[in-house]
Amino acid sequence: MSKSMRNEMIDAVRMNCEGNLQTHKTNIELYLNKSIGIGEHSDIIQTIIKELEQVAKYEELIQTLNKHFSKETTHELYENK
Repeated sequence: MSKSMRNEMIDAVRMNCEGNLQTHKTNIELYLNKSIGIGEHSDIIQTIIKELEQVAKYEELIQTLNKHFSKETTHELYENK
């Protein structure tokens, strides 16, 4: 795989995770600020906790991607194993 393709895939994974992270953070803000208008969620606290779990998941994925798969790291290191 070319270095360019590798970098594009890393960018795509990062953007996907960042988008999902922002979605869940926005959901939490909506629950915190507009909880009265959300009738289908009788247990808002549990719903917010579920959203927080997703925030933590995507933050961890981004951190792991940055730690182990930086764009500066060449894939040849792994091919020579």
